[in-house]
Amino acid sequence: MNKIDSTHVAFVPKGDSMWPNLKNKKQTVIIDKSKTDIYEYDVVLYSRANGDSILHRVIKIHEGGDLICSGDSQFVLEKVSRFQVEGVMIGYYKKDKYRQVDQKYRDKCKKYYNSKRRKFKVKTYFFCKRVVNKIKRIFKGK
Repeated sequence: MNKIDSTHVAFVPKGDSMWPNLKNKKQTVIIDKSKTDIYEYDVVLYSRANGDSILHRVIKIHEGGDLICSGDSQFVLEKVSRFQVEGVMIGYYKKDKYRQVDQKYRDKCKKYYNSKRRKFKVKTYFFCKRVVNKIKRIFKGK
């Protein structure tokens, strides 16, 4: 993680859990570590008990303050305490163009997350990825 100032960090996320909105090693996200307002469909950076830092979307906020989070390409929900949250994504760079997280972005993500096409799109993407990787292994002789 690259520290921008005392309250902001930037880094390139690894992994496919936030696909298609954040692609593996393709975008730089900006996290505000001082932001305390968290809304549904925000992306938060939080720590798990084992020390892993995770970047996932808030799907629901319980009255007690606990968050229900999940990756955009995942179907498992995870309960996260606000005390685990290290920061909130306020924007990201995609091909050198900055995109701010605002209500319009949250609404777009909510529509995608709740769409019937999401499950089909995610399963198709990961199936194709497995097939391509298997073909690569065959040609490499492994």
